[in-house]
Amino acid sequence: MASDEEEDARWACLPFLKLAIERLCIMQLLAEDHEVAFSPLGGDGLVAIRAMAASAADPVFAQAAAAYLGSLATLASMMGRGETGLHQSISGLYL
Repeated sequence: MASDEEEDARWACLPFLKLAIERLCIMQLLAEDHEVAFSPLGGDGLVAIRAMAASAADPVFAQAAAAYLGSLATLASMMGRGETGLHQSISGLYL
């Protein structure tokens, strides 16, 4: 059985996990709906998201990408995991 501290730590991650999942889905759906040559999923997805966050080409994509990267960094710090591994896990939910 998990201790109260472990349980509290897991609950503390949920808002950031929720934000990451929502932003990843938003980016994927926008890319599909607008036929943009951009995929946030899979191994190359994190590279594409970082590039999109720095791009001025589409402010909606850039904002969603920046929010995703921020929540991913927070989760990585809180959970002691790497951002790449977390991204793979989160994008696996969509696949």
